[in-house]
Amino acid sequence: MITIASVSFAVIFAVFLQSLKEGQYNRMLNNLVGNFSGYIQVHSSGFWSDPVLDNAMTNGDSLASSLRTFDGILEIVPRLETSGLAAAGDRTKFVTMIGTDPGKEKYLTALHNRLISGEYLRQDDGGALIGSGLAEYMELKIGDTIFFTGPGYHGATAWGRFPIIGIVRLGSPDFNKRVIFIPLKQAEWATDARDAATALVVIPAEESNIPELASRLKKSLEPSFEVMTWDEMNPMILMGIESDRAEGKILSGILYIVIAFGIFGTVVMMMAERKHEFGVLASIGMTRWRLGLVVSLELIMISLLSAIAGMAASLPVVCWFHLHPIPLGEKMVRVMEEYGFEGVLQTAMDPAIFFEQTFFVFVLTSLIGTFPFWKLKTLKPVEAMR
Repeated sequence: MITIASVSFAVIFAVFLQSLKEGQYNRMLNNLVGNFSGYIQVHSSGFWSDPVLDNAMTNGDSLASSLRTFDGILEIVPRLETSGLAAAGDRTKFVTMIGTDPGKEKYLTALHNRLISGEYLRQDDGGALIGSGLAEYMELKIGDTIFFTGPGYHGATAWGRFPIIGIVRLGSPDFNKRVIFIPLKQAEWATDARDAATALVVIPAEESNIPELASRLKKSLEPSFEVMTWDEMNPMILMGIESDRAEGKILSGILYIVIAFGIFGTVVMMMAERKHEFGVLASIGMTRWRLGLVVSLELIMISLLSAIAGMAASLPVVCWFHLHPIPLGEKMVRVMEEYGFEGVLQTAMDPAIFFEQTFFVFVLTSLIGTFPFWKLKTLKPVEAMR
């Protein structure tokens, strides 16, 4: 029971730690990628290396129509993005202005569900949605006007005065402080880029099909277009996740070493306490490998029971913090926002996390299970019975 309790506690801690890390990765990807840039984008060839309006694709509508014929695509969201200076009153800030189709944007960022005040964009309206962080910095409220100026299409100057019709709170604190959404037609007018798009965001019907869908698009589209997945567009995010996962594996490895010593201690104790029993069984003709098999099976049963108990105990804990993310203190929130994270901790409900622990405990048990065979091979029945 002591062994089962100690191993179960280690499994609970390992499951919770891993699910917490994966939950943060999922939340970050959902905020930065899934609910903003999308998992797949189509650009004019060379745009990503030099993202200026002059490299935008033309006839974006016709390309979007042809892309919709591909199986596995839920929607195509056209985007026309440019960066420049926003001004309101005596405050200015460098921002990103995004022109989008209000109806299709709902499939990507779900801005209509992120409103904290005002109303959503309308197709033929000249109003703008801004992030709550930008509204707070520039002291803007519904009905105020924000002025934008920046580089336009083919040497033109992009400019516009947009009344604030809504304020949204985005998942990414960085985007929340510097983004302005306006209708696509209004962005075309403001930048003098008629029927142009800097990106077509491809929304897959199933996220599991993203690699296969991106591969089909790359093979089908002309060389004048480039298809990029989220990890190609955001390599630093991927590198950060991989390095953090490596750190987590080191900590999990330490936990597994603790588990291994706990199981090994049980084996040593079991062999010492039952030495007389083993001597009697060996003296009446029971083979050594059968004795070793009995001890190994007992060890496997104890370990699997420990892993299952740990999984069962960790499930409600992980589920609770998945549905009720842990809010952090004000100072910690500011630190996390600097790195693009929300100021909450949320666990991930991934079945693989739970089953991995059972697998690793089984592997450890199998390795330690070789010890009884070696010990019983050198057993001398007469000395053992004494």
